[in-house]
Amino acid sequence: MEESCEHVDGSIASTKPRSSVWDWINMLDMPSEVMGLSRTIPKVDVLSYFVEREITNVRVLHMLNPNRLWLRSAAQEPLVEKLYDELNECYNHIGSDRWRLETSKVQHGLYCAVLYEEVWQRGRIVGPLIGSRVKVHFIDTGLTELVDYRHLKFLATSFGTVPAQAVRASLACLISKGGVWTRAESDRLTRLINFVSQQPAYIMCINNKV
Repeated sequence: MEESCEHVDGSIASTKPRSSVWDWINMLDMPSEVMGLSRTIPKVDVLSYFVEREITNVRVLHMLNPNRLWLRSAAQEPLVEKLYDELNECYNHIGSDRWRLETSKVQHGLYCAVLYEEVWQRGRIVGPLIGSRVKVHFIDTGLTELVDYRHLKFLATSFGTVPAQAVRASLACLISKGGVWTRAESDRLTRLINFVSQQPAYIMCINNKV
């Protein structure tokens, strides 16, 4: 039976809307120094930080279920700390209206800076604007959350050179009953995980396609 990465009773997966020429027209007057819809941020090169069949110190960042969690290696932390310091230094000092996203600019696939829990982070819009909220995937932590669009700003191109730092992973040798994980099972595992401290992880295998 094929394993599923989704919950039986809930999912963060969002459907990508059909591309529209109006999306691109709406973005024509964007500032030249920010990330547009045509720009992308690459994934981190996991082979630079992880080696198969070796132990690596990691910090678990976010978990949806045992087959779908995000982490970073200890070796990534200095780069991430520097990125966050510079990102917050920049966005805490620019004017409140500078790089602000109007509703017409809130487009699926756009990278942005997001003020979340009083910290500026890098994110990518992965859902439509509904009311005042939009679904954002935080590329350095793996979290996907609904955020008020007024907490989003265009992401400066200078912050698009660092690859997305969250590494998607799966716990080896765990198989759910019936092929899917329930919310209760995932919540139980979440309570057992230390999301603050680093901990050793044995790397069974690496899949660069995930």
